Amino acid sequence: MNISKRAKEAGHAACLGLALCAECFPADAQVILLQTGGAETPVTDFRMLDAVSGPNAFVHFDFGLATAEALPSGSFLDSATISLEGASSTATTIFATLDRSSVLWAPPVPGGISLGPASILRTEIAFPEIGLSLSLPNRRAYSVTAPIPAELLGQDLTFRIDLFDNKNGVDSAAFLSAPAIVPVPEPDEIGLVTGLALVGAAFLFRLKRRNK
Repeated sequence: MNISKRAKEAGHAACLGLALCAECFPADAQVILLQTGGAETPVTDFRMLDAVSGPNAFVHFDFGLATAEALPSGSFLDSATISLEGASSTATTIFATLDRSSVLWAPPVPGGISLGPASILRTEIAFPEIGLSLSLPNRRAYSVTAPIPAELLGQDLTFRIDLFDNKNGVDSAAFLSAPAIVPVPEPDEIGLVTGLALVGAAFLFRLKRRNK
């Protein structure tokens, strides 16, 4: 096998490994943007998802919160909650709740479906420029891949974002990218691909140094 072919295959392995670690959305993907200051709380929006037969089905999305609130506020903070609902309101799981102070992954859902926080894959990302008209200096955003609970398989799904407004007169905004159903490899497959990616990256590094 010649060097160029080996380098190409190693590069493909590295790219495959990276692609499985983070899903990428096109720049024009539909985004939900909610802002405080209206008459209602929470401010809510949602997207409908087709039924998933599974198993091993996950939903991928980006979300974040921007706010002018300071810490401590002495009251409940504005917050964004991401949830997934099945055929009934009790068939609901919560992926995350984010406010100015922290993010709570997979909080308990009394009477609903609770996940383990470790089951949610997440990476902190830069808060995107999505046309916020307000100057909101405190921003945090995440790219998330979360499991669809077995209890929700085979049902039409409602993917929801709720922005709680504590009515303190301080502005906040939350965004949510268009959710996408994605398959995630079994752990042994992830290990294999990760190994290939590391080998490929190491090979390309050595090849680059050799050609200097």
